[in-house]
Amino acid sequence: METLMKSDVFLVIIVALGLIVQRKNFKTIIVSLIKVSMGYTIINFGATMATNTLGVLSLIIRRSVQAFDIIPSNETMINITGNTNGKNVFFIMLIAMTVNIIICKFTKIKYIFLNGYYIFYMAGMLAILINNKNSKASVILAGAYLGIFMSILPFITSTFIKKVSKRDDIGLAHFGSFACIVGGMCAFLFKKSDKIEKRKNKISFMRDSNVLMAVSMFIIYFLAIINVDKGFLNDFTGETNKLYIAFKYSMNFTVSFYLIVLGVRMMTDEILYSFKGIAEKIISNAKPAMDAAVFFVYKPEMVMLGFICSLLAGIITFFIQINLKTIIVVPAVTAHLFSGGTASIFGYSVSGKKGAVISSFVHGIIITILPIFLLPILKPHIGLMRTCYADSDFSILAIIFNFIIRLCF
Repeated sequence: METLMKSDVFLVIIVALGLIVQRKNFKTIIVSLIKVSMGYTIINFGATMATNTLGVLSLIIRRSVQAFDIIPSNETMINITGNTNGKNVFFIMLIAMTVNIIICKFTKIKYIFLNGYYIFYMAGMLAILINNKNSKASVILAGAYLGIFMSILPFITSTFIKKVSKRDDIGLAHFGSFACIVGGMCAFLFKKSDKIEKRKNKISFMRDSNVLMAVSMFIIYFLAIINVDKGFLNDFTGETNKLYIAFKYSMNFTVSFYLIVLGVRMMTDEILYSFKGIAEKIISNAKPAMDAAVFFVYKPEMVMLGFICSLLAGIITFFIQINLKTIIVVPAVTAHLFSGGTASIFGYSVSGKKGAVISSFVHGIIITILPIFLLPILKPHIGLMRTCYADSDFSILAIIFNFIIRLCF
């Protein structure tokens, strides 16, 4: 079960199948599989490094504002899921992937969802929601439900993806799509007025996205730790010099992002090449839908802008929640990067930098509000928790599925 859940194994199987169908020789297949595995490993290493680095930033922010209420985290939730009903998670995944392939084969929706860990996360959440039902019908319903959305979401985000990537042979497999779509739609407010792309950037060194990212992250870290006591910083970073901590973690984050982009470039070409065989021989015109990080290579500077705007919106919403005395949702920093960056790209595809700002800002508000509605749905199944899922689609799909379950059972 554990092996089948691993995204790298899933991708290797898909690539191997595509190349075998094309009757490529053994050497070509092995080289391609090694490149895909290396690319995925580099991406995974960079993402882990980014998550750890942002984890420190999240701790610092919570300490700085002295608030510890709901802390969204997909990774924490999956540990809870594993203790709930692991067998159901496996069958939901299997049914969902089958339904996704059937839809791709027999309809005009031609995307195959290749983001294995996100399938695992969502299957885990659905397993929680049917835990009290304990019936085969509920498992089949959950799997079919997930499979349908695995097909639909890449399809409805394809308009934005085509504009960003300038290609029609790849889609987005991401369960943060709802907030990104809403943000992208808001970007249409500036579609006719944005002329900023025609201006030349007078600060030449800031044209380099890596430099821009390093400088931006240094400022974010430094502002976050100004009011944090050195004893706390030493406990979590092993350092007390605030300038050095800001420098160290901003560099770590920039390197992690560089690794993600490097891995994406190595992996994507091989996957698309192998998919030609699947599209030609097995499923007509099939297209791979892949993780959000794959699209960061097209506008990395917009990803950074989106992260900052989404995080800022999350912090503002967080303080509003404190003043309104509602449930307080601490900004999920990792989600603000990966989903906020995606929302920014969506907005940029519509109306340039202004669109990127408004899209990611709206995204940040949405993912800081949605957990308030998700928690009451999860509470009867797992009790009162100080965490929940971070990305928008988990809340949206849970709300819809909870309604369906009540009607059917």
